[in-house]
Amino acid sequence: MANIPSNYTAIKSTGSITGSFAGFIVATNSASFTALKDGSGNDLGSLVFPIGTTVPLTVTSASFTGGPVIFYN
Repeated sequence: MANIPSNYTAIKSTGSITGSFAGFIVATNSASFTALKDGSGNDLGSLVFPIGTTVPLTVTSASFTGGPVIFYN
């Protein structure tokens, strides 16, 4: 049987966050990001993600409206 990776911690945010996260899930409302930085510090700019979107991208900081967004490790 294969090992199945699991996320052991998560943080719900409704505006901005800083840290090191393995990805995020947009919860009950779409999220409009005004700033989203990946694991290398690249600013991905303005992006909008609809409800239920899972993004498996290393994130170091984010500012957004909408959501909430659940960031996980």
